[in-house]
Amino acid sequence: DNHGNIGFQVFAVDPANPRIILGGNAALYRTTDEGTTWMEIGHWWGDPDPRRSIHTDQRVIAFSNTVSGVVYGGNDGGVVSSTNHGLDWTNLNQNLPGALMYSVALSADGSMMAGTQDNGAVLSSAGAHWDMLSGGDSSHDLIDPSDSTWAYYVIYDRDSFTRVNTQTHQSTNIAPAELEGDADCAFFPPFSMNPSSPKHLLASCQHVVRTLDATASPVVWTKIG
Repeated sequence: DNHGNIGFQVFAVDPANPRIILGGNAALYRTTDEGTTWMEIGHWWGDPDPRRSIHTDQRVIAFSNTVSGVVYGGNDGGVVSSTNHGLDWTNLNQNLPGALMYSVALSADGSMMAGTQDNGAVLSSAGAHWDMLSGGDSSHDLIDPSDSTWAYYVIYDRDSFTRVNTQTHQSTNIAPAELEGDADCAFFPPFSMNPSSPKHLLASCQHVVRTLDATASPVVWTKIG
């Protein structure tokens, strides 16, 4: 397809063949005709062909100056490499798992809730391995410090405030309707818990809202500022 209006965060020109250019934003693109036409190499949601399954959000692309056809890419999932000028890719993270964490919250039994860049809201129940509860970018993730049954997360918009039962993994959207009319809202809307009264939560965009029982159904929010 012709992607003449693609905006690239990063790009690199193949020193062995300058007609080949790789460009990256959420996905990774490749041209073999100096940019006249582009082919999407990897979908951020994953490609059935593992050679084309590249994690979202490309951050750096670098061709080798000594070995023709070798190129490396860095993205929010780690590092990938190609030996055929960026056509097929290999994941280099087999023994290097990792994630960029924006927040970590701890409960008394060792359970942890964390928000990550592009690897979702993740939970470690009583010190067990990490499970992804929701994909995407997550921040301001919370867990009851005394009762790890209840945790909360937000995924990059005002409609994504969520309560999760860590025992059953059942999630419930608790987004405050009181924030829907706000003209401005941060990419990660602020979300916090009173550690002395863990059922008390605050959330905000332009307005600040509070609930005195985040485990209720439905959760009742009140504007306080």
